[in-house]
Amino acid sequence: MLFRVKVNEEAGTLDISVSDTGVGIPKEKRGELFNRFMQSSFSANSVGVGLHLTHELVNIHKGTITYRENEGGGSVFTVTLPLHADAYEEKDFLKPSRLQAEDPAISFLDREEGTETDGRDDLPQPGASLNPRKVLIIEDDDDVRRFLQEEISRYFEVHAKPDGKSGLEEARAYNPDLIICDVLMPGMNGFEVTRRLKEDFNTCHIPVVLLTALDSADKRLEGMKKGADLYIGKPFSLKYLLTCIMKLIEQRDKLRDKFSRDSSAKTNVLVASELDQKFIDELNALIGQRLADPDLSINDLMTAMHLGRTTFNNKVCGITGYTPSKYIRLLRLKKSAELLLEQKYNVSEVCYMVGFSDPYYFSKCFKQQFGVPPSCYAGQERAGESEEAETKE
Repeated sequence: MLFRVKVNEEAGTLDISVSDTGVGIPKEKRGELFNRFMQSSFSANSVGVGLHLTHELVNIHKGTITYRENEGGGSVFTVTLPLHADAYEEKDFLKPSRLQAEDPAISFLDREEGTETDGRDDLPQPGASLNPRKVLIIEDDDDVRRFLQEEISRYFEVHAKPDGKSGLEEARAYNPDLIICDVLMPGMNGFEVTRRLKEDFNTCHIPVVLLTALDSADKRLEGMKKGADLYIGKPFSLKYLLTCIMKLIEQRDKLRDKFSRDSSAKTNVLVASELDQKFIDELNALIGQRLADPDLSINDLMTAMHLGRTTFNNKVCGITGYTPSKYIRLLRLKKSAELLLEQKYNVSEVCYMVGFSDPYYFSKCFKQQFGVPPSCYAGQERAGESEEAETKE
């Protein structure tokens, strides 16, 4: 293989050519070279998609890509790119957005290349968590899939599958925190994968990011209607994709944290689908019916909801961020906070009313959850309400 780069000052272009002396490309296939799914016996599975993406990138940069037969056999591809700024319109130049300038969480997008950190220090570091977030990639193109897996695995635990069918199976078995799925795949496309994920009880809580070269408003709308949480057009910035992944996970964490810190037992965790809402409503009702029972077990809930252990655990963790046992304890503590505010019962009475059998352990858990011992909770809450009322006046 031979790689040549030439600056054509007269034409004002940069000419890049790649040639080989292989088997070449059949004449009947040459008109399809830059199509999305061009394949033939001479190529690996990824060639068609790779050329298609190259063609799209070259077009964005106002260039051209051409093919010709190599005289000695094989192929020659030539990319020609304009060297002068006047070849582009103002909208073609990347400008830092207000969001990038103001949000420290994605400030790495504004850094100049060549800085010491290159933006990576602002991202989660490999091995930073004993229980890393899990990302599933569903992408049919071998090159793109390997690239995404290599880059994203720097920050998250990653599994990858080459098609929609195996991707759906892996989503059920792997229980990822987020799924990245290509749209244009042979067989089952990304829209169909997303629809099935969102209609499946086991996976409907998992956020989905769709990646595609079909970046029209209609296609975006179709993706959202199928249940996608985000739709990103190709070609895309890797840093932008990583930021979106982090933001989606962070938003869910914030909603869970808000639910956790809210002392009202009437406040439900926010969910993204009707299936999840039905599940959490049934679970909360079952726990509420036996809240005073210290012997309430995970097995009791699984049996009542007709679910296996793995499915039940994955679903509770996926929606609430808690293991089933910790979620039960959280609901007990939230109910105890409501009872303490009524000031009708002492701490020991409340302890037993919500299913704790040890007042000392109850007090310890309560303080961990709400920051104060249960004996001081009602007074502090009322003091806080008084201060808020005075501030409004």
